[in-house]
Amino acid sequence: MRDWRWLLLLLALLLAWLQYRFWFGPGNSGEVMMLEAQVANQERDNDGLQQRNDALAAEVKDLKEGQSAIEERARSELGMIKPGEKFYRVVEDAPTRPAQPAPVTAQAGDHPADQYLQAGGQTLLAHTLDTLLAHPAVAGAMVVIGADDADWPGWTEWAGKPVLTCTGGATRAASVLAGLQALPDSVRADEFVLVHDAARPNLSQADLGRLLEVGRTDPVGAILAAPVRDTLKRAGDDGGIDGTEPRERLWRALTPQLFRRHQLIRALSEAAAAGIDVTDDAMAMERQGQRPLLVEGSEDNFKVTTPADLDRFEFVLSRRAG
Repeated sequence: MRDWRWLLLLLALLLAWLQYRFWFGPGNSGEVMMLEAQVANQERDNDGLQQRNDALAAEVKDLKEGQSAIEERARSELGMIKPGEKFYRVVEDAPTRPAQPAPVTAQAGDHPADQYLQAGGQTLLAHTLDTLLAHPAVAGAMVVIGADDADWPGWTEWAGKPVLTCTGGATRAASVLAGLQALPDSVRADEFVLVHDAARPNLSQADLGRLLEVGRTDPVGAILAAPVRDTLKRAGDDGGIDGTEPRERLWRALTPQLFRRHQLIRALSEAAAAGIDVTDDAMAMERQGQRPLLVEGSEDNFKVTTPADLDRFEFVLSRRAG
């Protein structure tokens, strides 16, 4: 009996020793579990690093492909373009890259004959094309003319750049929409387009360049505008003055106006469907909840609609020549 008790005691001691070795000895289970936890943590860290490396690789790829790819990716991620739509923007022509046609639509205005008025030996439209197509970032023009326009001279190029034509609509907005839709397929959906009144022949290169520089950095676009400097009165139904409007934040809209082709087409189309007569392209974009930038332009960028306006432009030309 006593030998049996000693045997049980020895077995108990052996079991205790084996448990100690299992938990605390070299290669014990505690170390294994700790190592497994460390491995799991390292795998999570590696996954995070791999995701970061993938993001960095995408950014490097964007940088290699240029600013256009970066802007397209940003707009796509922000939901500003639809799946399948392409990105296109006005760029200065590179020596190895041919000019893309028609990023400009020239609108004849409310009175189509205005663009054919003569000043300084050529039509207002010719003066307008001189300024627009002299800029290296402007690759061509779409001139919107009336259905019964017998005065169109049939130009197909100007300053070595393509000039296209299409028939306009009953309103300014309808004519601009027609011009945008008539642009060739080479002018992609997200291409920036300039919309300019042909009867504004005194646009300066400085204003045009500033509009392109500022507007192309904005996801929506920009317009040339001039701060209101006159005192504005609000009239009552009886012809009396009801009040004076604060002018500190008021601007007069000018042209050109710079927007992305597909966004402006959508804005003008939806305004027309709603029966709203938008008086400029920015108004159509505002209805979409967009906020184009205001780029201050010269007061001399006036619209020729009266004989006095024409006299003013001829005076400007004479001063410029002399």
